[in-house]
Amino acid sequence: MAGIASAPRASLLEDTAPRVLFADLVAGALDRTGVVPTAQACAYLVDLLADRVRPAPVAEGADACEETFAEGLLGARSEPGRARVARLRVLGDRALFRVGFFVDNLEGRRNGAGWVREVGRMAYGDLAGLLAGPHWRRARLFEELADRFGDFAEVLTEVGDGTRTAAPAGLVSLSDRYLRLGREADRRRLQRRGLVVPPEAVGRLQ
Repeated sequence: MAGIASAPRASLLEDTAPRVLFADLVAGALDRTGVVPTAQACAYLVDLLADRVRPAPVAEGADACEETFAEGLLGARSEPGRARVARLRVLGDRALFRVGFFVDNLEGRRNGAGWVREVGRMAYGDLAGLLAGPHWRRARLFEELADRFGDFAEVLTEVGDGTRTAAPAGLVSLSDRYLRLGREADRRRLQRRGLVVPPEAVGRLQ
């Protein structure tokens, strides 16, 4: 998976323990987005980022050789017992990270961000069902991740944009995305960074 490629912030990953850094970034993103997770879900987001984001940038699309999300869901559901639990968690994590941290890469694809979100919800939802009973605490965590998948993807997008827009090029990229797609979440991100784009400009950038 791609790492944080923004040069001005890359040193943070080199100089700071990843989990400490991402705990701070997630806390800031939660504050800015207004998302209020349980402590368990918050810790899960931090661990997910610390595990998947690396100091050395990897080319975007590096996971192109991986199975598709549809293949992953079908494969996970066909596995027995513990193997199914493991594959569903990996699939849910992959979907959440991809649609959160790299949502731009899904733009224009036939199976785009909406499809990846749905696969992630289903993976976490299936996992919660499998863990219900003796593992009810873990089941409740994955139930929350499924039910609030969109909220948590938004938090990860905020973290990613927050690191990239530390450089002027990153802010331009965020502005371009808003001009192309007109997403309300992107408008709020721009406002939080002190930039207001006139509504009549939306849709003019091709």
